[in-house]
Amino acid sequence: MLDDQQSGYYLQLNMGKRGVSVDMKDPRGKEFMRRLCDSADVFVENYRPGALEKLGLGYAELSRRNPGLVYCSISAYGHTGPDAHRAGFGLIAEAKSDACLDA
Repeated sequence: MLDDQQSGYYLQLNMGKRGVSVDMKDPRGKEFMRRLCDSADVFVENYRPGALEKLGLGYAELSRRNPGLVYCSISAYGHTGPDAHRAGFGLIAEAKSDACLDA
């Protein structure tokens, strides 16, 4: 740890990024996201398929508000198939791909 708040690993993964944490289950957070997307060019998300639709932040809702928005949805295991419902992120994909190489 570089300090008691952030590790070197965290800093490496987030180098050059700016971010904000939003509770999208809170109505204020959901409205904040909608307003943010109203003026955005691109929206990239990596939730499980259908998760943002349940929150009212799916493609249909956001593109209705901002027709020029490019909406990119990247899920760990794709949007169809036997593992589509599973959560995951980059490091899990790396681990699974290494396991496939060893087989």
